[in-house]
Amino acid sequence: MKKLVLLISAIIISIGVSAQKGKVQSALSFIDQGALDKAKEAIDQALVNEKTKEYSKTYFTIGKLAMASFESENPKFKTLYKNPLSEAFNAFEKAIALDPKGGTTKTLQVSSTYLLLGNMFINQAIAQFGEQKFDLALESFKNNIKVSQSEVYVGVLDTGVIFNAGLAAYNAKKYEEAISFFETCTITNYEDHLPYQYIVQAYRELGKLDEAEKLLNKAFETFPGNQEILLTMIQFYLDNELTDNAFKYIQLALEKDPNDYSLYLAQGWIFLKSEKYEDAVKSLEKAVELNEKDFAAQFNLGISYYSIAFDLYVKSNEIMDVKKYNEATAEVDAVFTKAVKPLEKAYEIDPNHVDTMKTLKELYYRLKMMEKHADISAKLDAIIKK
Repeated sequence: MKKLVLLISAIIISIGVSAQKGKVQSALSFIDQGALDKAKEAIDQALVNEKTKEYSKTYFTIGKLAMASFESENPKFKTLYKNPLSEAFNAFEKAIALDPKGGTTKTLQVSSTYLLLGNMFINQAIAQFGEQKFDLALESFKNNIKVSQSEVYVGVLDTGVIFNAGLAAYNAKKYEEAISFFETCTITNYEDHLPYQYIVQAYRELGKLDEAEKLLNKAFETFPGNQEILLTMIQFYLDNELTDNAFKYIQLALEKDPNDYSLYLAQGWIFLKSEKYEDAVKSLEKAVELNEKDFAAQFNLGISYYSIAFDLYVKSNEIMDVKKYNEATAEVDAVFTKAVKPLEKAYEIDPNHVDTMKTLKELYYRLKMMEKHADISAKLDAIIKK
């Protein structure tokens, strides 16, 4: 009689456990049917029951439900979980931990569930990046990397994800993280020279100019024929007023591409800054020849001519002989006249640039171009007043 009572108790307990596990199975069925709200209700009941709250399949089901929630077009279902993909990953990882025999791992591998989940993280990251939610995009890319590094993942880690994680980190101003991601890309040579350029920019943002220069030199050694690396080096040295270094790399870049107007523009700017105005004119005239619509090239060419004329003007004031003074003055006006055309072109390109207008106003007055002087004076006064 005692044995019969024990047997009946065992049957009752077994029925109770089966009933709770039935909630998990029901949730899976509801997911297949698209009734995600009912699936959520069933799995929540399983979560609070002592018999199934540490049951591997409970968390496997939560993972499936969270993924379905992410993919659903129904607004009601999309809000079942705050961060559905993270919920899914965490649930699957717990399901694996609660199943030491490996059945859950095998199921996830056979169904390529982690591959699908990883792709969902990428899609989410792309959408977040497009919305300029760079912090969130970074987390999504990082989660994809976590999924890809799992033994459950069927496939290989996409280096493109690492590069995009670097972009997200860079745009989120998390420069140290960005550097780490891009350094991985330099090891695998992904995207050629681009990771080097982003690392340099990140170092600059962090104020680590020595590290930036070292990396630029390494990039130059790695990609000796790459024009973009050369241009980055030139810009770096120009920005940091290391004009001698910049000039050296401009010369190298011009040897590779003698038709790049921006190189002549940079060269001219260095000459202008160094008060080598005649050399500046030669470089800037070439820049204008190659791209007459560039404001900086036209403006700096005009200023170079103006500077030559002004130096001549200062020297002319020291001449005591009237005839020689008049000859010198005519030469000064001839050079001032050369400054007019490029400055007028600069004004045409950017009619609101005050320094261009001020210089033209002065030139028109000196050269007795009074109608133009009156016109530019009125426009300049209006801009200043505004």
